[in-house]
Amino acid sequence: MKVYDPDLILSWEPKEYESFIKGAMHARIDEQEMIAKQAMAFRYSMHAKRARETAIFNAKKARWLLEKGFKQDVQVVEKERVRRMTNALKGVKLVFIPLKGGR
Repeated sequence: MKVYDPDLILSWEPKEYESFIKGAMHARIDEQEMIAKQAMAFRYSMHAKRARETAIFNAKKARWLLEKGFKQDVQVVEKERVRRMTNALKGVKLVFIPLKGGR
């Protein structure tokens, strides 16, 4: 939990204490997940014929995605998506066929 001051802990409201405990539990879950990922990466590196660092974690791609995310505005991404969908549907003629049974 990494908070050792009893006066601070006792000064919290019950909801704050519950939130703190929940956050601490989430941190422990994240730690266990990281340990599992490290174990899987270790197993891969030990048993692969030609182990590659990028197969475990591609830092270059992660940095590129991070920079790409900060450079593009959400609206720009959505406008681009709409433009691509519109271009993909050009020349497509919709034909509606009524269902049998009058539905």
